[in-house]
Amino acid sequence: MENMHLHIERDRRSTGRASSRRSSRPFLLSVLVALLAAAPFAASAQTPGAKADTAEDSASLQREFDALFQETLKRPSDLDVTLRYAVLANKIGDYEAAITALQRILLYNPALAQARVELGVLYFRLASYGAAQNYLEEARNGNLTTEQRERVEEYLGRLQKLQSRHRLTGEATAGFQHQSNANLGPASTAVRAAGLPSTLGAELVRKSDENIFVTGSLLYSYDLQNQDQDTIEATANVYGSRHFRVKQFDFAYAEGTVGPRFTLKSLGMEGFSVRPFFLLNYAQLGDDPFFHSYGFGVEATKSITRELMLRTSLEHRERNFVDSPPRATSRLLTGQTDGVTLGAQYALPHDQAVSLTGSLTRISGRASSETNLQYGLTAVYQIAYPGPIKFPTTTARWQTSLGVSRVFNNSDAPDPSVDPVAKRLDRTWRFSITEIVPVTTNIAVYLQLQRDIISSSLPNFAFTNTSVTAGPRFRF
Repeated sequence: MENMHLHIERDRRSTGRASSRRSSRPFLLSVLVALLAAAPFAASAQTPGAKADTAEDSASLQREFDALFQETLKRPSDLDVTLRYAVLANKIGDYEAAITALQRILLYNPALAQARVELGVLYFRLASYGAAQNYLEEARNGNLTTEQRERVEEYLGRLQKLQSRHRLTGEATAGFQHQSNANLGPASTAVRAAGLPSTLGAELVRKSDENIFVTGSLLYSYDLQNQDQDTIEATANVYGSRHFRVKQFDFAYAEGTVGPRFTLKSLGMEGFSVRPFFLLNYAQLGDDPFFHSYGFGVEATKSITRELMLRTSLEHRERNFVDSPPRATSRLLTGQTDGVTLGAQYALPHDQAVSLTGSLTRISGRASSETNLQYGLTAVYQIAYPGPIKFPTTTARWQTSLGVSRVFNNSDAPDPSVDPVAKRLDRTWRFSITEIVPVTTNIAVYLQLQRDIISSSLPNFAFTNTSVTAGPRFRF
């Protein structure tokens, strides 16, 4: 949603704005399952595994792991040792060792469905989907708690999607938003016009307002079922808002992309994918068409280690703006945009992650004053944790994200209607805190507080805006 808001506001502003004794096994296995289930895995965004906080801690864990391995060789029937070994193997990211230990436990007690659950999950994370499904289906017929049974059904559902050639995933958020400056107007009536001091009418300065909104995204993937597991992907993103007072800033936006995704596994490029694509979008501001654009691009991702992933993209767009009675010169924004982004995401211990994304975009318009270079950097810290309120309908963790962005926008030439000498140079700070509170497996509450601070070489374009957003989020 944050990236969508950045895009929307940029275009709006451009228009002005275990034990060997039986009695101890259930307890030990419950500890095992709890520790394995709570290990720092993040779905999709984070890669399985966790590191020790420091190099010294990591070395200590490795020494303990090696010592436990020797103990398992000396005492293979001692479930205490085997359980500790399995937990530690999972903690340091050696999933094959954890699997071996769990399988050894099943040799001594084949009826332990909990161990089969964790084996299924571990095989899933290793992309051994056949083995994962076998263990999960065997566990389903065993003696499981409600929480463990939900875990089995969740992963079996994921496996079913993976085995189909057609996969559809998505999410939607709807809700309410308050903005202290909904029209993105300057804080003061003192502006410049044709290079001279001027005074804005009170109706044009900042106005607070509320709006209702809906935003959503869809990803359809068609599995080509070849050796490399290549796919064809189509995406759709939509956003719409309706204000209570500044209705001229009602906004609707839709964008779609389509293109193949290649993994190049047969070339030995593990953890890599590249996707060329075509794109098309449309935007409406107020009750009138605002712009439409089309273009193409390419994006690539590469897993460097279990913790580090890199992403990059290149895009070219042809944008066409439409004049309307409230915006008689919108067509001057018509032109091209060429952009590149480069991002890195690193998974930290204890369900944490940090990401850093840099972008550079060249935006050209029919008027040189509407041609500019925009570049920026965004940093995000994310953590998942057991929330203070636990809903019985889900075992998912609460998630908090802290974000900060710095964006620079430099125009090529002055706009004579504002100042024939001074070029427009904008500097933007954006701070945000976002909370995701899970209610069920697929439904969560989305909360966000955001602060934008825009300084400019021209007073016409300097403003601040604070927004508060809340609403339910649905995922499927």
